[in-house]
Amino acid sequence: MGGGARRTTPPVTDIVDVLAARFAMNRLLCAIQVPETVDAASLTQLATRFDWTMRRTYALNAPGQNHGVVLGTRGWMP
Repeated sequence: MGGGARRTTPPVTDIVDVLAARFAMNRLLCAIQVPETVDAASLTQLATRFDWTMRRTYALNAPGQNHGVVLGTRGWMP
């Protein structure tokens, strides 16, 4: 999500929508890499596609240069 779901080609939300449609009868767990500085509106837009989400940022680099992951589920909740 290089800076936000709306800055990738194709948009991450579009990819999630395709996965959700293709695997509509399956429970899904998606892991999406996000930069530490991802736009809050992008995260909100992404979270609406899931039943449950959790974001984790890993402090391995200098502040502002870290990455993390958003986990999202469809069809189930941990």
